[in-house]
Amino acid sequence: MYLETKLRAPRLSAALLERHRLSRRLDEALERGCQLIVLSAPAGYGKTTLCAQWGAALEQPLAWLGLDTSDDEPQRFFEGLVRACCRALPRLSEQLLLDWVKCGDLYASMTALINTLDRDGDRLVLVIDDLHVLTHREIRSTLRELLPHLSEAATVLIATREDPPLAMSALRGRGELAELRSTDLSFTLDEGERFLEDTMGLRSSSETTKLLWHGIEGWPAGLQLAALACGIGDRIDDAGARSAGEHRLMTDYLADEVLAKLSRDTVELLTSLSFLEQFTADLCTHLTGQLDTASCFRDLESKNLFIERLDGRLDGDVTYRLHGVLRDHLRRRLERRGPGVTAELEDKASRWFEERRLWIHALQHGIRAGRELDGVIAKVAPEMLRSGEIPTVESWLASIDTKHLLRQPGLAIVKAWTHYFRGQSHEVKRCLRAMDDCGSELPVWIESQVDLLTSWLHRIAHRHDESTALSLSVLRNIESSPKPDPYSHAIAQHFVACSLREGGRIDQAIVAFARSIRLSFDCGAASPAMGGAYMRAKLLQGQGRLSAAERCLRSAIERAEEKGLGLQAASAQLHTGLAEVHLDRCEYQDAREQLDRADALVPRGLPLFIGLAAAARARLERLCGSPSAIASALSGTEGLDLDWRSSPDQGELLLEQGLDTLARCRRPSAVTLKTADMEASTLDLAAETRLMTWLEISVRAHTMGVEAPAEDDVVAAAALLEKHCREHERLGVLVNVQVLRSIVERSSDPTEADALLLEAVELAASERMLMPFVSRGAEVIPELVRLSTRTNLPAPASFLTDLSRLHEKRDSGPAPRRAQRSEEPHLIEEPSRRELDVLTLMAEGLSNKEIAGKLHLSSETVKAHARNLYGKLGVRNRTQAAHLGRQLGLIE
Repeated sequence: MYLETKLRAPRLSAALLERHRLSRRLDEALERGCQLIVLSAPAGYGKTTLCAQWGAALEQPLAWLGLDTSDDEPQRFFEGLVRACCRALPRLSEQLLLDWVKCGDLYASMTALINTLDRDGDRLVLVIDDLHVLTHREIRSTLRELLPHLSEAATVLIATREDPPLAMSALRGRGELAELRSTDLSFTLDEGERFLEDTMGLRSSSETTKLLWHGIEGWPAGLQLAALACGIGDRIDDAGARSAGEHRLMTDYLADEVLAKLSRDTVELLTSLSFLEQFTADLCTHLTGQLDTASCFRDLESKNLFIERLDGRLDGDVTYRLHGVLRDHLRRRLERRGPGVTAELEDKASRWFEERRLWIHALQHGIRAGRELDGVIAKVAPEMLRSGEIPTVESWLASIDTKHLLRQPGLAIVKAWTHYFRGQSHEVKRCLRAMDDCGSELPVWIESQVDLLTSWLHRIAHRHDESTALSLSVLRNIESSPKPDPYSHAIAQHFVACSLREGGRIDQAIVAFARSIRLSFDCGAASPAMGGAYMRAKLLQGQGRLSAAERCLRSAIERAEEKGLGLQAASAQLHTGLAEVHLDRCEYQDAREQLDRADALVPRGLPLFIGLAAAARARLERLCGSPSAIASALSGTEGLDLDWRSSPDQGELLLEQGLDTLARCRRPSAVTLKTADMEASTLDLAAETRLMTWLEISVRAHTMGVEAPAEDDVVAAAALLEKHCREHERLGVLVNVQVLRSIVERSSDPTEADALLLEAVELAASERMLMPFVSRGAEVIPELVRLSTRTNLPAPASFLTDLSRLHEKRDSGPAPRRAQRSEEPHLIEEPSRRELDVLTLMAEGLSNKEIAGKLHLSSETVKAHARNLYGKLGVRNRTQAAHLGRQLGLIE
């Protein structure tokens, strides 16, 4: 007697999660005429449920055969196959077909079944669930030979925990095979959220759900077990999400469904490897002494026992990884053997990687093993700093005793650069002093690095001549060497440009930055390339050359995309710079879009990037008349260590913070002005920015009727700035100064105020610089309207029309945020797990080459994944892909 329940799909719960994206994949395979569809994944990936959901919606006959170990006998298996087909197609003679079963020849019986199905011509979908239970040699050989022919009469859908014993390569080559594996069957973050809420009836914050989802890598059964393990009432908390993998429900499942199917020696081998993120057979032999591990891994992979072959190669060898849940489970087993066991394995792994010059891996394992790795860090860290991986380098250096570190010149100079990127001048001085105290002669490359950092210290101390001379000296020495290092050449040129800029030699700085940008992009140095482009654009903007500033920024963004640097953290400056250009023109929607992109790239802990983006966001909300949004834009910036000397660009953030304080009827500290600033005959960039900030806040205080500096002091400061701007052709700044001065002098000298306002309009009109007038609209726009009735304004009529329109919109209330698209962001097709890995590293700012190294892929494979991603996301470049990926919750 045959069990009838094995011939029908399992009953589906009403609360079951619908997996529409996977059903679409199966529909597409059927429409393409695929003869064979294989769902191959470990236990708990929802293969059976997906087949049942999809089959329930099919319009054509569905034959279902659910297998168990009792079917691992030729006649028994064929009987089930016959009964399944007859149940789907009642016109078949079941008795005749069962007579074939009695003949005892499985090959002949299968041939008769195929001929019958083919003769009748009806299309049939045959689902064979749990094919992996069949181990009988005759069944396997018959399936290998005849199942592709059965597919000519029916579409066969196989669900299995291990790859079926079929020659699938020919079908794959002809495009007649569709495959869904664990990476495809894993829950997406959105599916995970819906599963927890709709199916499991549990609530959690989005961050907790992400934590849980990442921990189990989208494994459906794992998510269900983890939810059961960490749910408290109807909620999941963070603590429970972090410890879910240790719960008895999870450990029992892994023990019963995975480890119980492995030999004791295999379990011991995998336990010894559980501290590794990836491994090869050679590395495993080195660690354990066990031979022939390669065949063991191939067997585990074919059986889908939570081991995955990676696309790339480690040291030219096939590379594998354990599923995160199994790896964590085995690692806890390993740790219970004592810290000495793990440390010994970490040490062996570190030395293996070091011999092969795989420095990053050598460092990761060596630090955990407690090895002394000063020399390795000194070699690797500079390259990591160039690519912007500052936190990683800082974590390495944190593992070394500070006193010991400062006695090693190679390490001390790396430490000094990490402080430079944080703007921590006192710590940079400390590192340089320690190197001086070493008493030994420094290598030439370290001496040039010391000189560059010293020139920076001179620059922030306003000793600009000394700074420029020293950085120029380093640049000449590098250029005169037989084989100049490209990165050192680029950074030295960047430092020269920065010294010229902050010393007020604007035209020379603009030229120097153009050269440093080119050199930096040529050698892939993200930070000086994009930082230089931002600074050059700001100088052009200060001259009132908005179009030139925009061209500079857009050109840099294009170069960054070409070089694979578009998602480096430093590129946030480029998008912030574009937002500032749009703000000067009062193009609010374009500015908001650029700021959204900048926010997606800004890393935590880099004050300059955070400050720039926050200042621009606050100015946007101020122009839009959204006071409540200003506080939100500035939130998180109060604790930043802002230093006028090390970063004049931070002046814009201090201005916005001061205006926000003033709006809350408090006297901002920035209203205090040093006498030296007033008496200076020439102003460097930092002093210009500081004086401009003071002037803006003071004028706002006057118009609000709150405590403010004396009017004479304000007029004197404005006159000084005006003179400075005319001498140095800072026409963009001059427009702002003249508008502010016209407001102050309106009560005492209306004629002079009108003259100032008319000249400001004349200077601003050619580049459509609207923001200086709109941001002070109540005091300025009505006066311009009055002047236009008495005289011809030195600007097109459309300029005044736009000013009036923007002013009226601002007065009528907060401008609406950017219009929503007609439909929510959506996926065209779900990315694969490997494509998500590439997207995650893209979002971290890694280039294609760096992604290839991280994932052990070829650069061409990464490019192919990137192209697939762009198509599935409906975007054109890396920046858009990362931004949309975050919106959709695909990446953090």
